[in-house]
Order: sequence, then C-alpha cells, then structure tokens
Amino acid sequence: MESYNTNLLSDATDEIEELKTARDKKLKKSSEKTPTRSHKTFKGDISQCMDTFIEVAKTLIASKSSMTSSGVLTDSIKAAIDILNNTKGIEVASLFWVSATEVLENESKRTLWLQMPESGRLSWMNKQVDKMT
Repeated sequence: MESYNTNLLSDATDEIEELKTARDKKLKKSSEKTPTRSHKTFKGDISQCMDTFIEVAKTLIASKSSMTSSGVLTDSIKAAIDILNNTKGIEVASLFWVSATEVLENESKRTLWLQMPESGRLSWMNKQVDKMT
C-alpha cells in the first residue's frame, strides 16, 4: 500500500513538473511575440492561474497521499479484524466469524466495534449477525 502511494505521489509530482514545463514553454513562446497591452495582461493572468493550479494540485495530492499512506481505512479494518480474531467465543474462520467480517465491512459498525468495551463486543456482534439472517 505504501509503495502504491509513493508511486502515485511520484507520478503526480511528475505531472506537475510537466505542467510547469509546458507553462514555461508557452510563456517563453508568447513573450517572443510582440505583445499588445491586453495580451501582456492576459499572459500574466495565465501564468498566475497556472501557478495557483499547481499549488492547489500539490495540496490535494499531499492531502490524499497523507490520508491513504496513513492508511486510516486500512488500519481500522486491520484493527477490527485483529480484535475479532482475539475475541473469546469467536472461532476464526467459522461461519459466525465470516458473518462478523461482513458486519465489519460497514464503516459505522466497524467504528462502534473498535470503540466499545471488550465485555460488550461478543453480545453486540451476535446481535448484528442475527440481524443479517
């Protein structure tokens, strides 16, 4: 997962660099022409827009990367399954266990499972599995 996120961030960074290069080429090409007053202002506006776009793209990529690289969703699933595997009264790979994993696919129910006291987990899971049948 971390390797995938690193590759994604690297690809996005490469795309940003390509955008910067393309912007710089266009600016250089347009500056070689004799600009009119409105053209000069327009060139500045495009440059400013591209700079803003690049900064926004970097911010979005960084926020997505930190969200996925921290693995919040993956970590909560792993934590929930770890607790399930270590809950007394639940046999790993049993039909009940399989049903319990299906319950934990739901993010809200998984969050409840992770936050509730150990003493209430088995009875709560029994009720959730019963609701499924």
